[in-house]
Amino acid sequence: MKVGEIVGYGVFDSSVKFPNLKKTKARQTSSFEFEYFLSSSATSIINDRQYPLRANTFLLRKPKQICSSILHFKCYFFHLSMRENCEYYDMLLHAPEFFQIIDSEKYKSIMEELILHMQTENDTESDFITAKLLELFYFIRRDSPKNANYIRLYPGGDERFISGSLRFMQERFGEKITLEILADHAGYSPNYFHRIFTEIMGITPQQYLLQIRINNAKRCLANTKKSLSEIAYECGFSSQSHLTVQFKKAVLLTPYEYRKSNLSKYFDED
Repeated sequence: MKVGEIVGYGVFDSSVKFPNLKKTKARQTSSFEFEYFLSSSATSIINDRQYPLRANTFLLRKPKQICSSILHFKCYFFHLSMRENCEYYDMLLHAPEFFQIIDSEKYKSIMEELILHMQTENDTESDFITAKLLELFYFIRRDSPKNANYIRLYPGGDERFISGSLRFMQERFGEKITLEILADHAGYSPNYFHRIFTEIMGITPQQYLLQIRINNAKRCLANTKKSLSEIAYECGFSSQSHLTVQFKKAVLLTPYEYRKSNLSKYFDED
């Protein structure tokens, strides 16, 4: 099943392409343009709306939009020409342009694999390409409501609130983090922070923090020899039993079963 034709791809560095330029000329897009930003101090302008770009964010331009950029940035990109009767066309057309709330590891991995495969294999039409595009579309569909809500509530962006709060949890998940600590970091009252975070993300701050802790516990179980008590402590769980209960609820396996099922090189079956 072919979902479209890739008409351009690569790694783009505006400081190399336009070293002395501060802003690009306005242009009209002719296809869907996907960009994952590796580094940026830029602003993208789409139909007169400005989006302040940061590293590890994602941009989706759509056909017939008027676009320009205040430079500079570096990104993975590809352009996709798609028929209007394709089942994904309407979904992409109605998705937000700017995705600040994403699982950056997954988006980056998909874009890396797509670009590397196309560059090394000179292939833009194989089943591998289609599979990666469908994987990306899944995450775009999943993350669209969160990012649309964020843009609606904070059209000018608010680094303290969402991206700042998510980054705080991702960097300090092993510490004791309460709702009050998160709200204070964002500069809002606990009740307001909880309500708006939940409205945007679709889950509570505590649920999001638990997801981060579970994911990091999974990495430790699969790639280290650390004991369950060590992993529990490092990932922010109050005890080994707390880790076991929450892990099984989320993964449907105990931490021991998960470690064994991964057949990690660190796991000793004896």
